[in-house]
Amino acid sequence: MICAACGEPTEARPCSVCGEEPLLAGRWRLDRVLGRGANGTTYAGTHVGDGTVAALKEARPDAGTKAAALA
Repeated sequence: MICAACGEPTEARPCSVCGEEPLLAGRWRLDRVLGRGANGTTYAGTHVGDGTVAALKEARPDAGTKAAALA
């Protein structure tokens, strides 16, 4: 899994690299990166409670600002 706090690969809880909780919102395991772009990173994730698989997008906080500035 990928640690939601530091972005490094880990299998430990807490993360063996940064010591933080590696699950996103305490319930989503980030399994792999699906893609990276100008607006953020998309992960394949699994809900640890029920096994639901989903695409989870981490948006860059400044992505909308740059687009508006160019318009």
